[in-house]
Amino acid sequence: MVYLATWIQKQNNSSSLSQRLKDRHFLSWQKNTYLKAERKIKTFLKRLIKFYMEKSNVVIDSSILIALYNSDDTQHTNALSVFERLPNHLVILHPYVVQEVSTVLTYRAGLPRAQEFLSDIPNSENTFMPAVDVRSDIEYFKKLNKKISFTDSALIRLAKELGAELVTFDKQMMSLSRQT
Repeated sequence: MVYLATWIQKQNNSSSLSQRLKDRHFLSWQKNTYLKAERKIKTFLKRLIKFYMEKSNVVIDSSILIALYNSDDTQHTNALSVFERLPNHLVILHPYVVQEVSTVLTYRAGLPRAQEFLSDIPNSENTFMPAVDVRSDIEYFKKLNKKISFTDSALIRLAKELGAELVTFDKQMMSLSRQT
């Protein structure tokens, strides 16, 4: 805006034809540069949206992560198989799961495994950690009215809310997820 006002003022005050031609050329160049930048930004945003739309979202349960980090777990091989398929997904890791996995790993596999798990979280690609919504989690837990852990109830709610697939080895949890 300031440049345009200055240019208009120059046009009114300047009698030099060469100066007017230079200014027009500059404005033409500036407009073309702006249009090119706008096209690049639009293309980038389209690609970014497409990237995230192509990725399906998965809410991951503690059972998968515990089995993955504990080689003595009976589901360890299955957990490895699950994680081989996750690069094309956005993994939603609820803070309750972080707490649950680190606690269970500490007692079952030892503190070093729990610390390894906690160290891996910040470096994980395609991982999203949502904010905790305790009120919604409490309401859903009460509404569900089933003998299930609070964390499992919160994960079912989150998966439903986000339209994400729930990935778990817990058969009861999977069954409740499909019912509600």
